[in-house]
Amino acid sequence: YITVLEENGIIFRGDDNDGQLFVVGDFGNDTRSHHIHIVLHNSKAWNDYIKFRDYLNTHFDKAKQYELLKQSLASVYPNDRVAYTESKHEFINNILIQ
Repeated sequence: YITVLEENGIIFRGDDNDGQLFVVGDFGNDTRSHHIHIVLHNSKAWNDYIKFRDYLNTHFDKAKQYELLKQSLASVYPNDRVAYTESKHEFINNILIQ
């Protein structure tokens, strides 16, 4: 399926800790509009993604905090995707343990 997705502008970025990562965007301008995480259905990663999504969809104040955190981290780590991602972990984990 990777070839079919890439033919449609969805680029495979590789395997990550719990699945595969694909991205969509304007790579000439180094912008990404979508990150697509492929994980095993009903796995821990799957359930964590669903729980986090559902929580943010029902707690608008936390969703806004997450938005502001992501914007701040994007400024601090414009060229360091790993540091950007790792810096979100504490916020995400605090949501998931609730």
